[in-house]
Amino acid sequence: MDIFLSICSPIGNSNSLKEVERRLHQQNLLLGWDRLRAGIFILGVFITLLLPVTAHGQQKPSDIVGKWLTQDGKAKVEFYKADDKYFGRIVWLVKPLDERGLPVLDIHNKRASLRSRPLMKLAIINGLEFKNGKWVNGTLYDPVDGSTYGCSVWLEQENTMKLRGYLGLLYETETWTRVTKN
Repeated sequence: MDIFLSICSPIGNSNSLKEVERRLHQQNLLLGWDRLRAGIFILGVFITLLLPVTAHGQQKPSDIVGKWLTQDGKAKVEFYKADDKYFGRIVWLVKPLDERGLPVLDIHNKRASLRSRPLMKLAIINGLEFKNGKWVNGTLYDPVDGSTYGCSVWLEQENTMKLRGYLGLLYETETWTRVTKN
């Protein structure tokens, strides 16, 4: 409304068509600059939002390979590739031996026949496939409760992994850190 009033308001004694035309041209020019600034702002926001997706999409399938410290710091899991899929096995435990000095076993497994296997070297992450910058469609075995969950993994940064275990629509996400020294 202010634009309309400023264009149509009289200047001195003259409200000629040429004066209205000149004012309209000035207003359009200003609106053009405002539109250009808004467009640059929107483009900047879009690029800012797109950068993490682009960086994420540049990951290679082998970027997950290596040793990772779990969120609670109680285990290290080594990711490796076999038959075009990725797996993770326990390679270090903060407490590798039980109170009798024997290797810690998979005592919480729901299948009684598997409760005598040691946790060390146990593959707890199985069958991950690399798709669209993430490792998906795998399974995660939790030796703490003996349950198996769906699993997906992605890297937030080169040395920061997000691991998500899910059961239906419920999920939990942990942050694991790459081990750079043995």
